[in-house]
Amino acid sequence: MGLVRSIFISHEFGTSFEVGAFYTAFTIPNLVFLFVPGAINAVFLPSLKKYIIQGKFDEARALFQKVLTVSLLIYSLFTAVAWLYADPIIAWMTPGIPVHEQKLAANLLRWMLPSNLFIVLIGLFSSTLNVHGQFGLPNFGSIVNSLIVIFSIYLFVPLLGIHGLAIGTTLGFAGAALIMLPALIRKRYSLAPNWQWRDPELKKIGERFLPILLGSLITSLNEVIEKFLTSDFGSDKIAALSYAKQIYQVPLAVFVGAFAMPIFPLLVELIKKHAWQEAKSALEKTLTYMLLLLLPTTAGLWVLGEKIVALLFQRGQFDAYSTHITTLGLIFFALGLYPLAVRDILTRAFYALENTVIPVVVGVIQIAAYVLSSLMFARYLGFSGVALGWTVGAMVNVLLLGMLLWKKIGRFVGRVYLLSSIKASVATAGMVAALKGMLIVTDDWPLFLEVPAAILLGAMVYGGLLLMLKEELTVDVWIRLLKRLPKGLRL
Repeated sequence: MGLVRSIFISHEFGTSFEVGAFYTAFTIPNLVFLFVPGAINAVFLPSLKKYIIQGKFDEARALFQKVLTVSLLIYSLFTAVAWLYADPIIAWMTPGIPVHEQKLAANLLRWMLPSNLFIVLIGLFSSTLNVHGQFGLPNFGSIVNSLIVIFSIYLFVPLLGIHGLAIGTTLGFAGAALIMLPALIRKRYSLAPNWQWRDPELKKIGERFLPILLGSLITSLNEVIEKFLTSDFGSDKIAALSYAKQIYQVPLAVFVGAFAMPIFPLLVELIKKHAWQEAKSALEKTLTYMLLLLLPTTAGLWVLGEKIVALLFQRGQFDAYSTHITTLGLIFFALGLYPLAVRDILTRAFYALENTVIPVVVGVIQIAAYVLSSLMFARYLGFSGVALGWTVGAMVNVLLLGMLLWKKIGRFVGRVYLLSSIKASVATAGMVAALKGMLIVTDDWPLFLEVPAAILLGAMVYGGLLLMLKEELTVDVWIRLLKRLPKGLRL
């Protein structure tokens, strides 16, 4: 739904300086959204789950109230400080854009800062519902968020311009949080403040939360650095990279979300039982599934990138030039799809081991690699070098995390992963050849037919080749799918 939201935004504002200012301002609440829910999930979920397993439901509800009280106090203070210093924050983030654009971004930031409090609620509410086995409602919250933003484009933007979009963004986060409230109330959780903070479990959460928060913040600072490095190339380039990210984050959200959310509680449970071989097997299988899904996705974005951007965005204020610069960012971001997915999985593996220091240290190294490589590539590739630098930073992160995790728990990838990697590479090459051939034939087709047809062909060729190569996980999924079909339809 985030992509759908961006389609409506691009139609109204294209890659204008107004939307560049909006995405610059949105960096702050987006940073909070990127690291707070994940950090809360990593430290709060194990403690709450322990109480639930032990049948200590009153203690679980009290812990929820204490964490809620502390979190809202901290982020209320953060929001107030950011509101007061919005102008220097924006000036520091984007030194390359004109002053009037900086002032616009600062005003937009003030409208969006209340989002921080609702994002804290999203993180706490979703973690609590996850402990009770409810995953659908938290995911539905993101849909509610996007729908509210889309409606704001028609309700507020005609009267308030880009400021209406900022207001809609805050209301969207509010809606995403409040949609989960009835389910929590049914579980007898209360929003009343609890000031009894001398709680050993709360102290443990705080001790784990600070390094995780620092690590997540360091990782999320890539967003700030991106705006800083791109500002010299103009607000339109900031907007272009933001649109490009919306496209490549779709497979990340769909595939990584499907695996990263379940793998963490599973790893926590297996590690607590000292079932190391099962934990490593689960980790290998997850990484293999991610490779099988994201390798062809990356190749597909390289082959079809410009057509996908044009199909999604090129209308209204979003012209052919906007399509061109967005595509340049997309193809280099796409190279980082699998590294980013692996980073999230390996980071959760360290969290399951209750080791929060290593991801923080590696995150610092990633930022250094990102900045250095971006500065180097930008000399030759312009603003798209920043996107390539982002990918290089993710690769460095994964390499270090993988080596350190291997050293800590032993080999966690082996024959299954290696064979699947080879077969996926062969199948991807065949898919690319098929797509290249198809695009020659369909060059005069309308995009709304050509792009879906190409995606369908690519998926069929890739999947078919994996089955021909007898890739283990693909064959297993295929057999399970066939068993679900009525007997008369089975092959």
